Amino acid sequence: MMPDRASLAPPPIAAAANAFQALPEAALAVDGAGQVVLANHAAGRLFGYEAALLVGTPVRRLIPAWQERGELWQAADTGSEGFASRAIELAGVRSDGRALALELTPSRWSSGAGELTLVLIRDVGPRQVGEQRRTRETARLRAINAELSVLYEITAAMARSLDLAETLPAVLRTITQLQALAVEPRGVLFVLEGRRLRLAAQIGYDEDFVAQHREIAIGECLCGRVAVAGEPVLSANSAHDPRHTIHCAGLGDHGHIVVPLKAQQRVVGVLCLHLAADTTPDDLVVSALVTAGHHIGVAIEHARLYEAARERALHDPLTGLANRRLMELVLERNLARARRAGSELSLVMIDVDHFKRFNDAHGHTAGDAVLRQLAAAITASVRDADLAARYGGEEFLLLLPDAGLKQAAEAAERVRQLVAAQTAVTISLGVACYHEALGSAQALVDAADAAMYRAKRAGRNRVELAP
Repeated sequence: MMPDRASLAPPPIAAAANAFQALPEAALAVDGAGQVVLANHAAGRLFGYEAALLVGTPVRRLIPAWQERGELWQAADTGSEGFASRAIELAGVRSDGRALALELTPSRWSSGAGELTLVLIRDVGPRQVGEQRRTRETARLRAINAELSVLYEITAAMARSLDLAETLPAVLRTITQLQALAVEPRGVLFVLEGRRLRLAAQIGYDEDFVAQHREIAIGECLCGRVAVAGEPVLSANSAHDPRHTIHCAGLGDHGHIVVPLKAQQRVVGVLCLHLAADTTPDDLVVSALVTAGHHIGVAIEHARLYEAARERALHDPLTGLANRRLMELVLERNLARARRAGSELSLVMIDVDHFKRFNDAHGHTAGDAVLRQLAAAITASVRDADLAARYGGEEFLLLLPDAGLKQAAEAAERVRQLVAAQTAVTISLGVACYHEALGSAQALVDAADAAMYRAKRAGRNRVELAP
């Protein structure tokens, strides 16, 4: 009967074979000629051989980069009592040819057969795969963070400028261009107004699409659902998604990712991005878009708060008309334009006839109601380009850009007639038109005011023109 190959090992080594086999990690003992003189079962499993068949095998067949008494011995020399203080990573080869990523911890072992290299071996392939995956994910996160920093700068600019009509399209354009998000160059951004979503920005769609999506009721289609739930929604193919209820011809099969725009946990809008059909964004993309949604939502809320404060500061709380401060700002701007372009500009000063007498007879509540009615009548009688302001008390001022004296007088007469027909009071009106002698805002206001007082003296409830 032939002895097995392990029994051919020198007697001192054979005596240690049981302890060697008990090692939990793969282990090889290699002589100075580079031959394996002992291998445990864990090494056999690692390399795909019976452990006994590894004895006598050149170690380079298993670990091609093996160096006799080279780097391995140097590693062992760095430790104490012959054990290495550091591990070495080398490539290995299994019996089936598959490559292995190995970590070797060598030590020197003196035996009757001379000094051997004892190597503990670990397969670090799974660890390397995990590390490579983490490296890829880290790189991807860095890419997303780098590109989102651009988005952050834009949303910060939104907070500074507060001009949503300009900045929301810029934000949408930036998002659709971020390579890390892998979305199509199409998308829409809605802001929530009451129970409806209003289209605030869009990119990549035609006029028919825009017309269909100017407003969406909350709860309707994917965007309306997100406005209600406050959570992102993915649709791999909206053509076959029953939640997608608003369809536009010509788009073909496509998907959507829809995220809420939030401020202080409240939905203030919705971002809807276009995806290629049957694609599903990964969690990193969804998370990045949700984060972006918070930035945009906060910027929208800040802009709204600013606009509300601006409205309060520049508008009369009783009538809703511009206040004196806003009128003065707009008048100066229009006067500069008239000087520069040689265009026409007119003012109409309006005063309620016998308003104190009306208040004394009917009370201030009735007087306030009359002022609101008067404001509504003025607004209904003029063009969108005109500006009406409550100038002080029962006085109102009407600014008419690109209107000469005749056109302004006709507008004043329309206001007078409507007020007389719809309210319990009458008004006196004075009209002044910008010309060289009335070259300042104050001169123009004074001229209209003087004409209004001439109307008072002439019997009230009439229009007078400044010279």
